[in-house]
Amino acid sequence: MFLKIAILNLKKHFRQSLVLIIAIAIAIFVLQMVSGLIDGIKIHSFNTLLAEGGDIQIHASGYKDRLDDLTLDYLIDNPDEIINAIKKENEVVAVEKMVQFGALLTNDVKNIEMIGIGIEPDTYFLKKITASLTGGTILPGGEGILISRWVADLLNVHYKDNLTVIVADSEGVPFYMEFPITGIYHTNSSQQDETYFYISHENADKLLYLNGSTVEIRVKLKDSETAAAVAKRLDTLVSDHNSYLETWEQIFGQMIVFIKFSDYLFLIINSLILAVAAFLLINTIIMSIFSRIRELGTLRAIGLKKKQLTMMVLMENVIISLIGCVAGLFLAIPIVLYFQHAGIYIGSSGEEWNLGSVYHMVLSAKSIIANIITGVLIAVFCSLYSTRVCNKLRPIEALRYV
Repeated sequence: MFLKIAILNLKKHFRQSLVLIIAIAIAIFVLQMVSGLIDGIKIHSFNTLLAEGGDIQIHASGYKDRLDDLTLDYLIDNPDEIINAIKKENEVVAVEKMVQFGALLTNDVKNIEMIGIGIEPDTYFLKKITASLTGGTILPGGEGILISRWVADLLNVHYKDNLTVIVADSEGVPFYMEFPITGIYHTNSSQQDETYFYISHENADKLLYLNGSTVEIRVKLKDSETAAAVAKRLDTLVSDHNSYLETWEQIFGQMIVFIKFSDYLFLIINSLILAVAAFLLINTIIMSIFSRIRELGTLRAIGLKKKQLTMMVLMENVIISLIGCVAGLFLAIPIVLYFQHAGIYIGSSGEEWNLGSVYHMVLSAKSIIANIITGVLIAVFCSLYSTRVCNKLRPIEALRYV
């Protein structure tokens, strides 16, 4: 009965109902867009960290206490034995050795200090660089050198020109090798472009006199949440090679703390948006109901009980809120899905933090349900509050209400 009366009242007060539906739809639209952006930023930041650094890293004992990030004093001996054993783990997607070192790049006319990274030619961990290639390829056949366009312009060199890399090897002896430029990349991060160049790990071994050793082994898993369990199984193997391992929670501890802190920041932002939306909706709904006090007083005067009045108004506003929520989601979901695929370009600021220049929105069932519940609860609160005020008035007072 109440549902039928509620529908009839919505038809009778069509304009008011339409205004409420539009107000709720706009509020839900904004909340869904903000939720999609916030969820996208958090997930993108987390995934970027793990894509670059892996889920597990292995270093030689003592590496953690190093004073120089580019030191070659802590080397993992026989790393291929560790890598072959790790590859047997079902959870492993990729495992690679990597070495980072200081170097001087020169074309015999100009020179520049940079950080070199020795990688596998088919590396899993440099997808950002792969996507940023402007010429050539990444170390074809393990040969050559990969530099940024900024370096190429500074040294006035081009694709297939030769560059000399000068280093102090693992024994502190100066040494150099000449490499052809086989690839040029350009990112939106000046820090990346002005700091790093890449050669194959095999050539880095020769250049730095590593004798088959390496500085780091990176491991990528199918599921990052299994890192602790996999690390526990590998602990004995790694310890036998006088090395230790760390999971992503230990490696990126500070960044994870920052991301978790940002959760509270985003919660505050979301709460403020919700508070503004709720304030506007509450005022709109309450004013709508108060404008009908004479009508409601008439219903009371002809015998409608307080509980029946409350149920009638409550049913009306629940229907309005559900229609508004569906309308808001109908508008928001296609936009969120579009930006989930296409992404939102934020410029070079994200690249400077190695978090990328494009963020993708995320559509989650959790946010949809939360926003629907929010819309309905606001309508329920307004209905209960306004009918409580109305029920306090005697029918004769309600009839005279202006």
